[in-house]
Amino acid sequence: MRNNARFVAVQWNIGGGLTRATNSDNTLDESYNIDDLGYVIQKLKQLDPDVMTLQEIHGDNNYNQASIIAKALGCEYLTCQMLSPSHLNENYNLGVAIISRFPMQNLCQGLFKNPKLSISRPNGSIWKTHDKGFVSSTISINNIPVEVFSTQLMPLHRFEQSVDSEVAKVVYRDIDTKLRPREGAYLIGGDFNIDLERIADYFPQISAHGEEVEQSAPTFANGKRYDHVLFGGIQLISSRVDDDVLTDHYPIISQFELEKENHE
Repeated sequence: MRNNARFVAVQWNIGGGLTRATNSDNTLDESYNIDDLGYVIQKLKQLDPDVMTLQEIHGDNNYNQASIIAKALGCEYLTCQMLSPSHLNENYNLGVAIISRFPMQNLCQGLFKNPKLSISRPNGSIWKTHDKGFVSSTISINNIPVEVFSTQLMPLHRFEQSVDSEVAKVVYRDIDTKLRPREGAYLIGGDFNIDLERIADYFPQISAHGEEVEQSAPTFANGKRYDHVLFGGIQLISSRVDDDVLTDHYPIISQFELEKENHE
């Protein structure tokens, strides 16, 4: 008899919990100036996911948005890594997190190669590439192990680097190696900062034994498709983007099914 397990995963860059006024211009960075983590929590309660891969989590030694979200949703299991100082609020660091209703083990984290780019902005400020990276864990869904990653990549496009530039090739090779799943089922959710429907060709080791959600719908307020979901050893049942939110990135809600007989 087949033993199937279905679960819902949400991929979301929550932007430090910053939202905008409903009548503001959603394409302007400066519109997202309302500190409202409660809004993010309420939206996640509505979506009711089993697994969350989240980016741009704010935190410091005494405060961690991932912990607050997990407690509010009644999720016992989480892992979070702070990556770099926040460009959204100088009082905090920014990180990535996984939150789960299912037990987690084999926690891992890492940083990607930083090309140390900088660029002058029209207002005279200087932008520099901050460290980006990932967290991962093995989540036991009805006793079936699924290796889950939450990741955020550098916005190379903001530094006038295309996805096919030499700089991007070096960075992507490093990422492809560090996010390469072990054998078995896996799920990778992240803000890849790559505006394409499909990104698998840039990460051949990751995608060698898996698939990806074809991201035709925008996941960012300016119409870009920066956020992506890659997976293997599990079947995609459905996926959608919820663009009715007040954060600059939109959540991707995917339902998967994993067949236990494939892992025995």
